[in-house]
Amino acid sequence: MLGKQALCIGINAYVPRHLILEPCLNDAGDVTQALRSLGFQAHFVKDLNYKSMKILTHQFVNSIQPGAIVVFYFSGHGCQFNGNNYLIPTNATGIWAGNVDSTAIDAHKLISSMHKRRPKVVICILDCCRTDAPSEPVDEMNPFSRTLVGMKAGLAPMQASPSTIIVYACAANALASAISMNNRNSLYTYHLLRYIRTPNIDIETLLKYAGVDVKKESKSQQIPYLYSSCKEAIYLAAPNNYKAVVSAQHIHRRSVVRKSLSINTL
Repeated sequence: MLGKQALCIGINAYVPRHLILEPCLNDAGDVTQALRSLGFQAHFVKDLNYKSMKILTHQFVNSIQPGAIVVFYFSGHGCQFNGNNYLIPTNATGIWAGNVDSTAIDAHKLISSMHKRRPKVVICILDCCRTDAPSEPVDEMNPFSRTLVGMKAGLAPMQASPSTIIVYACAANALASAISMNNRNSLYTYHLLRYIRTPNIDIETLLKYAGVDVKKESKSQQIPYLYSSCKEAIYLAAPNNYKAVVSAQHIHRRSVVRKSLSINTL
């Protein structure tokens, strides 16, 4: 049986205070529990400063076993600079374009380091670049405008390395809604959790299901993006029979998903 390994990070307690978020610890904790129920060795860590985040991600990378299914989930603030995407630790004060490589986690470098361990697949879910007011102009929504000098909110497009699935909670260069109707999780993670345990459905299809519902609930104000370079179907909940018949309902929904998200996947 293939190994299943996951690291889930949630950050609420940002400094300065205007960057504080509410649902991220719930998001990461709930995803951790869902993955554990699917047989993952899943680790949940919260409110990490840069030093701790760097150490823990390094330890996780070194623990990856060849052939494993690897999930990395991050819920918190993110930003981009020069086409690179960065995951912001708690101590956001003082981060700017000149020091971002030594004060935030480069998502592309992290994914590349995971692949050096030769896993079967790396699934990277980035529920970040948040705002509490998706109807306002982008400049007013950007919580980093007073903090991260010279950098942009939103994540930049990122091409997937071989055997990689990368998910953004919102479109590249856009911002995500911070809360859902359940007042516990972000909009994206709420819908992710609704589908993640579904048996006999591959992960790309599950992620597309979640994306369709996010787009619908937000009235197209938030559209998740999926980048994949996988050549085979990957199941988080491995089907008992890979030839299992998929219900007509699932077949219909897959058709709807393909039509709805055809312009949002690469």
